[in-house]
Amino acid sequence: LINILMATFFAISARPGVSRYLLAILMINMMCYEVYYVSRKIHLRLRRTNWRENEGIRPITLIYLLMSLVFMAGACYFFIKELKTSAGTPAESRNKNDECVLLIFDNHDMWHFLSAAGLYQHLMFVLTLEDYNIGYMKQRKHIAVF
Repeated sequence: LINILMATFFAISARPGVSRYLLAILMINMMCYEVYYVSRKIHLRLRRTNWRENEGIRPITLIYLLMSLVFMAGACYFFIKELKTSAGTPAESRNKNDECVLLIFDNHDMWHFLSAAGLYQHLMFVLTLEDYNIGYMKQRKHIAVF
């Protein structure tokens, strides 16, 4: 359903360049899956009866998530600002360039730096999401699958 809504929106907006559409599709699908996964973990941890201690989320995992969101928000700011055009000539694209944001780094460089930092923090979030299951590695039947 979400993919159909995105396809409809992309067809209506019809902006040139396929990269932003692929990026949006991948990001939104990954966010939907992660929200589902984390909500299932929280549900199994916080239910009143038969709750599972191994389905908790560590504080460091939440810190990684917060840092990821901060870096990705900054990256989105620089991505949306869009000081280039792929539809015109290279000279037209160069004329849209802005002053450097930080020392010698322009808008596009800042997008790369912040998105890389956000992706790294997000990878750390995903890697530490199952840290409480380490004590259950020999008893895999106690690890919930959803």
